[in-house]
Formats: sequence, structure tokens, C-alpha cells
Amino acid sequence: VERVLNMCDGVILLVDAFEGTMPQTRFVLQKALALGKKPIVVINKVDLTTPERLNAIVEKWQALLPEAIIAPCSARENFNVEGVFNLILERLPEGEVGVISQDSYYKDSSHLPMEVRQQINFDEPAAFDWDLLLEHLKMLKEGKPVEMPTYSYLTCSRQKDTIPMQPHDVVLIEGILVLS
Repeated sequence: VERVLNMCDGVILLVDAFEGTMPQTRFVLQKALALGKKPIVVINKVDLTTPERLNAIVEKWQALLPEAIIAPCSARENFNVEGVFNLILERLPEGEVGVISQDSYYKDSSHLPMEVRQQINFDEPAAFDWDLLLEHLKMLKEGKPVEMPTYSYLTCSRQKDTIPMQPHDVVLIEGILVLS
């Protein structure tokens, strides 16, 4: 454990809000703290507990690790997942990591009437332009810059403006359906 922790710049401690902290998690936490790591405590599965119990868990961890960042989240309910992602991203060296938001790759529906666009289910894999996302990832891997699309939730369509992205050694793709 110490060897792996010595190779890390940071630590994410995952606490299950329903089952509590597992013994191996406590062991790794002790080792991380002994090495001077400042953890991000992610309290997961908050949808499976009561607000009172969640508050008690957050207060407990805040008292235990006053310098730590406590981040409750629920992947199932999509609660604060992006917040946890951003906490991690903020701790990575600036300029070394590129981020692609899956939401930028919704299919362009500007050719459809607004009432039809408003009926599109954006929470399913078919809503995304996977071909364009894959093309952009291949280009970045080849060391070529890309122009990422932008998407408007107000008009339910892709915008004319794009976001330039240079190649990076690490590219993170964030989105709730990235692995679908």
C-alpha cells in the first residue's frame, strides 16, 4: 500500500453512506495520512440513506479530517457527480489534462421543430453523436487539435460556436453515459 501511495499525489476515500466505512478503507486512509496525503472524502450512495444520517456522516468525517474536502454524491441519482469530478480535476496539474464533456456531443437537432426537439430523450445513448466524439478522440490521440461542438439546452440544438482543444497526454471524458 505504501509503495502505491508514494506514487500518488492525492487520495480519494470512498465511504459508503449506507454500509459505512470498510476496514480496508480505514487501513489505506491511515497509511495515506501518515504519508501526508490530503484526501477527498467521497460519501457515495447518499440516495440510500436519510438526510439526517447523511448529515451525521458528513459531520463525522469533517471532525475526523478537518482539512479534507467532504463530497457527498450519488451516481444513481446523478447527485454531485460532476462536483466530485471537478474536485479531482482541480488537483491535477494545470494544462496537462484535457476535458471533453459528453453533453457537447448531443446530436444536432436544429433541423427539427422546437416541439419535436423538446420531446427528445437526452438520457439515452442514442442522443449522442458517437461518431464525432470518436473521431475527435482519434484526432487528439494523433496529436491533432479539434473543435469541440457546443450545445444549448435552451434551444435543444448544437451551436455554431466551437471550443478549441489541443492534444493532451491525458483526456478525461465526463458524462453520465460515457460507458454506455
